[in-house]
Amino acid sequence: MIINTNSLDKIANINFNNCYVVTDFDKTLTSERSKNSWAVLSDNKKIPYGFVKDREKLYNKYRPIEQNENMDYNQKSEIINEWFKECIELFRK
Repeated sequence: MIINTNSLDKIANINFNNCYVVTDFDKTLTSERSKNSWAVLSDNKKIPYGFVKDREKLYNKYRPIEQNENMDYNQKSEIINEWFKECIELFRK
């Protein structure tokens, strides 16, 4: 049962001009146990399984690079940026 229909009205009117997304990519606002934005999306039952599977492939490909402390910073930055773009494109599809 929906009690507060005002909240639903606000959600129904969300668009690019009145919605902001705050992410905490480096865990400065959240705890180490918090899920990241992509994990929250992957756990959502409304997100198609294909997205979850493809995002996981990207994670498995790029995460070791992100954690590699011996890699040149500029090279790593380019690769991580590529990862981000691929995730956004995957989500857009």
